[in-house]
Amino acid sequence: MRLETLLAARPAVRAITASKIRELVNEGLGNPDVLPFWVGEPDEPTPDFIRRAGIDSISWLMTGWRLGWLVVPEALAADLGKLIEYNTSCAPVFVQRAGIAAVTHGEPVVAHTLERFRKARDFLSGELAGIPGVEFARPPGTMYAFLRVAGVADSLGFCKRLVREEGLGLAPGSAFGPHGEGFVRWCFATSLERLAEGVARLRRGLAS
Repeated sequence: MRLETLLAARPAVRAITASKIRELVNEGLGNPDVLPFWVGEPDEPTPDFIRRAGIDSISWLMTGWRLGWLVVPEALAADLGKLIEYNTSCAPVFVQRAGIAAVTHGEPVVAHTLERFRKARDFLSGELAGIPGVEFARPPGTMYAFLRVAGVADSLGFCKRLVREEGLGLAPGSAFGPHGEGFVRWCFATSLERLAEGVARLRRGLAS
């Protein structure tokens, strides 16, 4: 069933589209991982109105820690507490403390990480542009490059060979669905020196 059909069945639901998220980020939203969503109209709260939801994720270097928060009417709190209790019990204490540290002191880390990723992206983009048969779009955000490699019909087999023969770990595009076949994903959240070595290994792998 299409998303539009699901939303039409419940007019109270208001979704934020990807284009709106990009607009929010471009307008200077400090942390793109902290985005609001609404159930019901913001100016006319209904009993199931969720006012705000947020997560601590990549921006604060907490990928996989699964810490977040909701701002809801008091009437919803008890039922949400039951849902959380039987699904996850609670976030571990060390994760809660890390979340407090992130909220209190995390923004300088975000700024530093953003600049580091920007330099890494620009460096890797320039290096990949000089490799024949490699096509990709320079990502405006994120810490990944998704590139097409000419002649690769089995991205999983290609990535296994790169690991086995060159010691280079890339993610096969097929892991992201059938339309990703022929692509590989490269995480550039590392130093420029390691990226340069990775490019050299990719060149050797393509030449062999």
